[in-house]
Amino acid sequence: MQLSASAHNPTAFIFLLPLCDLSNINHHVQSAATTKFKYPVVFWTPDKDIEKLVAIDKNLLYEKVYDKALGSLSINETNEIARIKAIICLLIQKKDALQYADLIRILRWRRNVSGASHRVIKAYS
Repeated sequence: MQLSASAHNPTAFIFLLPLCDLSNINHHVQSAATTKFKYPVVFWTPDKDIEKLVAIDKNLLYEKVYDKALGSLSINETNEIARIKAIICLLIQKKDALQYADLIRILRWRRNVSGASHRVIKAYS
């Protein structure tokens, strides 16, 4: 990804995939990207109700994305916009939390003479 070579620090990265659900590989990519970049990487897919978001623009966007008229799908635009705003607010909070995710890292396990194990922990500042 270009973002890995960039000095840009986005709040989140949202992939819009309105026509296909994720496979296990995609879930792994999402998790690995979030861990690497320290900001949320999310996929908005049919199982995340992306169709309702696209349906806010009934005439232009919905028909271009789905190649059909809106049909019987009924949405409350105010509620849908509020839902998306709430998701975005959570992404912002997650980004803040991810900035501190590696402050404490477990480096290795040690066993003492009595056989009990303990962790060696290093704090980063």
